[in-house]
Amino acid sequence: MSQSTGIFIAKLFENGTWAWINSAGQDSCGSAPGPTDNRLMAVLTDSNRGLYITGDYYKKNWDNSNNFVGYCSTTTLNFGSASVTADGPAIYVAKANTSTGSWEWALGANGNDLEYINDLSVTGSTIRVHGQTNSDSLEFGNNTFTNNADGFTGTSAGPTGYAPFHVTVNPNGTWGEIIAPGI
Repeated sequence: MSQSTGIFIAKLFENGTWAWINSAGQDSCGSAPGPTDNRLMAVLTDSNRGLYITGDYYKKNWDNSNNFVGYCSTTTLNFGSASVTADGPAIYVAKANTSTGSWEWALGANGNDLEYINDLSVTGSTIRVHGQTNSDSLEFGNNTFTNNADGFTGTSAGPTGYAPFHVTVNPNGTWGEIIAPGI
């Protein structure tokens, strides 16, 4: 059995007519059965006509007996001409233009285990993604988040436990600084 989920954004005028609709979707992972999961966890707009979305995505692989055997080795989530690629469960943040609905950029990050997005905040030109990871480390561009280091400590079961992370996204679509929990 195979199922997939997509990500959709749309703009509705006050009179009830649609201005536009756009989507993002995941490339298939070979012929492996199993669901893809593209979770949209937060949507926000800023004062400069930017629409920001964030969430997580993955593709599970199952054997012929319907037993989970791991995650797809390469999964790509496409946002028009922009895309993010990961080698397992990953997170994304993307920006669309609120006038046209067209995707402007997309970023992704993944580690060696599970990552989840909890929230997104936009204050002025500061965009922050808030989530948690069970990975030993998670790379955001040139910055590396390390679980169980620098005050980032996981608290649940697993090799390192889930640790919260907060990372800034620059308005031009690049990862910014990693912010200590509680900030």
